[in-house]
Amino acid sequence: MFLGRIYWRWVPRTIFSGCALASVFFFVGQMGRINAAPDSPESNSSEQGSLLTEIAEDIKIVTIVEGLIGARGIAVQPNGQTIFVTNSISGEILAYDASESTRRWVAVSAPAQKDDVVAVACLDSSAIAVLAHIKNDWFIRTHRLEPPGTSSDGALPLQTVPLKSSGTGDAQSAESSIQSVSPQENASVVPSLSVSLARNWFVICGLPPPLPSLVRGAIGGVRLGKLDARSRSLREERPFLAIGSPREELVLFFPLPNQDSTLPEVCRLTFFTHNGAFRLLSLDTSLESVSAATFCRKTGVLWSIAGSVNSTTCPRGIWRIDAALRAGEQITQSTCVAKMDAAKGLACLSDGSLIAICNTPGDANTHKLVKLHVTANPQPAP
Repeated sequence: MFLGRIYWRWVPRTIFSGCALASVFFFVGQMGRINAAPDSPESNSSEQGSLLTEIAEDIKIVTIVEGLIGARGIAVQPNGQTIFVTNSISGEILAYDASESTRRWVAVSAPAQKDDVVAVACLDSSAIAVLAHIKNDWFIRTHRLEPPGTSSDGALPLQTVPLKSSGTGDAQSAESSIQSVSPQENASVVPSLSVSLARNWFVICGLPPPLPSLVRGAIGGVRLGKLDARSRSLREERPFLAIGSPREELVLFFPLPNQDSTLPEVCRLTFFTHNGAFRLLSLDTSLESVSAATFCRKTGVLWSIAGSVNSTTCPRGIWRIDAALRAGEQITQSTCVAKMDAAKGLACLSDGSLIAICNTPGDANTHKLVKLHVTANPQPAP
């Protein structure tokens, strides 16, 4: 099983010392971190050891909400019933019924001191967390959700966790002592907030300097625990996007060195243990300008928003990242399933369909929510 073979190379032997039989079962039992790619005759190979394929999926795209102003972050409840969208203009968190988009309400009202909300994530079905800032002060605030159709008071968060280069929060904040780290060089990176599928840890990525580019923390119920800047090696590599995998691993996207600054930046996909202590798997993707990614809880498929407008090899849109074999080595095979020049936010519903935020054609300030029904899915790797 090729995915297990690569995994074996990356896992330190000390994990299995003294337990050879258990390690054999552990090795054989590894399922693919990313799904096996279906056969695709039309593909472009790359020097990074990855494949980009032409659109080969039967995709149905439906617009479910139009006229959104200032939409930026998106999240879906674990039960898939509600979609949350941030409004960077009003500071509100909007909610939409996933099965009946005409049913909508303000889930969290604007806070007393308006902040700029960058990202939103669901801690569980009863609480959400938002990543926001006021000028150079960054923080996470959490809110308990009221029943559908009712707003939670944004001025009364459950918890406010300041993100700063040193020091601790107040009595209402989780302990947060963060070391100063190397600057994030890519000014185009939008900070992200992601919660693991098991809802027991979260990760923030892409904060501006002098804040850490990567911070992880525990979740206890609906409260955030101590924040932890990752190891020096991860900080020096400066990941620009982080998510959790279905196997509770920390998945990071790193930029690959590019000597020509006029060319779009491509990325490397790397899997770590959930605490970032051990590197498990690292693969180049050949994807340009990755801005969002998510694993589907139902299918385990890894989806991303990537590509460049007007590119002939990597167009801007929704991409599925699969595992493939070439010359006996594991590589990635990425397939563009829908071209979207202005896609910016991505989440997966409980039925396996995708929700994306994209700009309204001709109006960069107005957005819409679209639902992508993927009718052809790859089978998990054996």
